[in-house]
Amino acid sequence: MKRSTFFISLILLCNSIFISAYPSLRVLDPQSWWSNDQGTIEEATLAIRPHGLYMEYGLYLTFSARNTGFSSNDVLEVELLFDLPEGTIVNDLWLWIGDDIMKAQIMDQWTASSIYEEIVNRREDPALLIKRGKQNYELRVYPMDGDGQRKVKINYLVPNQWGSNLVSTNLPMDIIHSSKNGLKKMNVIYFPEDEWINPTINELPEIKFQKGNDQTKPEHYIAEISESELSNSLSFGVKSPIENGIYVNKYGSENEGIYQLAYLPSEHIEEKSAKKLTFLIDYEANKSNISLQTLFLNLKSLLKDQFTNIDSFNILYSKLDVIQASDTWLPADSSVIENTLLSILADSISFYSNLPSLLKNGIEFIQNNGNDGSILLIANTDKVGDFELANQLLDDLQSLMNPIIPIHISDFNNINYQYNWFGGRNYKGNEYFYLNLSRITHSNYKTLDGSNTIGNMLTSIVQSLSGLITSFDLHTSLENGFCYGRFNTNLNETIYLNQPILQIGKYIGSFPMQIEVSGVYDSKVFTRTLSIDEDKIFNADSVNNSIWSGNYISSLETGYESNEEVNNIINLSLENRILSLYTAFIALEPNDSSEFCYDCNDDSEVLISVDENEDTEIADSLFIQAYPNPFNPTTTLNVNLPKNIDQSEINMSIYNILGEEVIKFDPMQYATSRRFTLTWNGKNNYGESVSTGIYFFVLSTKEMRQSIKLMMMK
Repeated sequence: MKRSTFFISLILLCNSIFISAYPSLRVLDPQSWWSNDQGTIEEATLAIRPHGLYMEYGLYLTFSARNTGFSSNDVLEVELLFDLPEGTIVNDLWLWIGDDIMKAQIMDQWTASSIYEEIVNRREDPALLIKRGKQNYELRVYPMDGDGQRKVKINYLVPNQWGSNLVSTNLPMDIIHSSKNGLKKMNVIYFPEDEWINPTINELPEIKFQKGNDQTKPEHYIAEISESELSNSLSFGVKSPIENGIYVNKYGSENEGIYQLAYLPSEHIEEKSAKKLTFLIDYEANKSNISLQTLFLNLKSLLKDQFTNIDSFNILYSKLDVIQASDTWLPADSSVIENTLLSILADSISFYSNLPSLLKNGIEFIQNNGNDGSILLIANTDKVGDFELANQLLDDLQSLMNPIIPIHISDFNNINYQYNWFGGRNYKGNEYFYLNLSRITHSNYKTLDGSNTIGNMLTSIVQSLSGLITSFDLHTSLENGFCYGRFNTNLNETIYLNQPILQIGKYIGSFPMQIEVSGVYDSKVFTRTLSIDEDKIFNADSVNNSIWSGNYISSLETGYESNEEVNNIINLSLENRILSLYTAFIALEPNDSSEFCYDCNDDSEVLISVDENEDTEIADSLFIQAYPNPFNPTTTLNVNLPKNIDQSEINMSIYNILGEEVIKFDPMQYATSRRFTLTWNGKNNYGESVSTGIYFFVLSTKEMRQSIKLMMMK
């Protein structure tokens, strides 16, 4: 058997028997497999950067064996098994050796695993990151002293969840919750782009992102999540950059590159069906770690993001008697939403369940107000988990409805739940009742399992209420060219009117972009042709290449696993530095072929001091920084000028290593502020791209001169 065929078969076998459905953090003695315990995450920082359809996460973790009984003489291995959202693209691993950083190499999994095991036996310094399944990953770090710590960074691109007003991603709380001892805090650092504004922790809007003032870093905002708040499932959000139902970015040369597209069908359908939704809230205080305040903040966000002025709602909630916010439908006006929710919170909702009465009253409200609305039950009780009790309640509810009213369910019971055995399987909490209620009423049932958040559960249900588009087709092209290699990153068989369609693809030619959409909505055929001018398209960076390549590799991984196909995946993975099922990241100690990464920018070391007032006086000094650096093909220069400087006397140029001027900038373009940014696209005064090498940005006046070294890497 050929060696390549052998190790591919070995990888397939290992991946087929590995199962990880939960996060697990262990510290163990690799020489004594029975000596192991749960590990601790001592520090965690998450750096976030927006990249169109994805957010780039840099997750910094520091591990220890605190409170495990291991001694300082023990030499331990850290093992972290974890899941990431479907569609995630893992593209880097760093390992700290002392205060220095080793950037991982990527290689085929068989070779990497062999090297790692050999190193563990020799007791050197590696970290190994492997993809074990569609969403399953394994990280190993060795060695760690029994009383010591090890730090890593896992870098990955996670798909965004798009709404008409909000773009969000789940925070990796499952990994944080794997720690034996709770974190005191976690810092979330956001590095914005022009169109990606208003960062927030969706479930904790009271936590504000403060502008950081660490001038060694590009513009950034910092939020600190406390120990008590870290027990929840959380998500990060920014204002959606969609305008008139469209967001497009592009990256590449003048005539070819990669684009990303978000398209919201509801913006281009003239006749929309109005939503009528009654919310039923049943809250038990000891059945969820989601507070009532958090629940209502998410409900308010949902109503404002997913409802329009043609939609209606009402809210019923449990007390000794069931209370209705209104006897009739309420308009989904912003002020009505705000006042209604404030009034309900002030009324002190009960902390005990009244589920049967709540469902009965919700059905009667629909029937008394046109009999043409739907119900969304938001509950965390497990009081009807027994199948006999559940069946009786199901019969009673069915007898009330003619016709059947859709009753959607959002179950956020995630602590202190009971299991009920019936029909050869276990049902968690009210699962048996909810499954059958959703089937009877032809509706959706969502739970808070895994890393799902209350906001995502509610949004996914409400997006489905706007109705389905059938026979749907979306085609992109250029007015003077064409598009190809398209991947619809969220396109399932079911397409909802109010759920954006997300696509990444390649293009050849020149803009404008042509978008043709067609389908059937509400039994009517529609066709739309949209033209997007180049000035309406956002500029992206080389991460677009990683995103497209990651989607291409994922599509190959779902196909037939022949040796030829696996070899193709391995080659693409190595070429694009993207983790696959058959490759691994391995960070080794310094040697002849591996040295410390001195250009790795550690975002976790950002100064945590923040600007309490964004109008704080700018420091009276000349300061220049460049990011990214090294770069390809674009870098941004942040400049801070001293007071009382005459900007007409400033010279700003870039020189090569021979002292020859490459390009000159006009300082009067930036005369309105002492603090400004300028971008160099790697071209000279004649529009020609410069070669790989070292360059210098020089800012000078009659009295002063300052320069910064830039490195172009192609």
